[in-house]
Amino acid sequence: MLTFIKMEFLKLKRSKIFLLSILMAALPSILMFIATFAFDETQSFDALFSTVNMYMSALFAILLFSIIISYLFGREYNEHTLKTMLTIPISRGKFLVSKYVMFLIWILILTVVTSLSTLAFGFAAGLTGFTLQLFINSFAELLFANILLFLTFSPFVFIS
Repeated sequence: MLTFIKMEFLKLKRSKIFLLSILMAALPSILMFIATFAFDETQSFDALFSTVNMYMSALFAILLFSIIISYLFGREYNEHTLKTMLTIPISRGKFLVSKYVMFLIWILILTVVTSLSTLAFGFAAGLTGFTLQLFINSFAELLFANILLFLTFSPFVFIS
């Protein structure tokens, strides 16, 4: 199974979707950075983290995760590697589990990118009220929401 995960990372190295997903993970932070100047309100890091987490969890992550999961599974069919993969003496369960693990790793990377971009844009906007505990709590909230979204995508894959 570790071989499949390494293989998925090698496939991602060639694709542009990984870079696009990282840019989309940073998009809520960029939008809130622009909003701090547009509304001329003094905001704090607490408001920034909560708004970015809300937008990421409610809107951007659902779209982004559906694109990622369809890419991970659809690529095998489109590139005609699914026929080759099924002839290798490995169970289909391990193949599916490795895809899900890769999806989870990708989600974790995007969660880190979202949190760090929020932090960077918050400092660039000159916001006040940053504490390390606030950053850790915000990261934990976003990670929990993304893990729950990860778990909701499993039935959709089996249906499709």
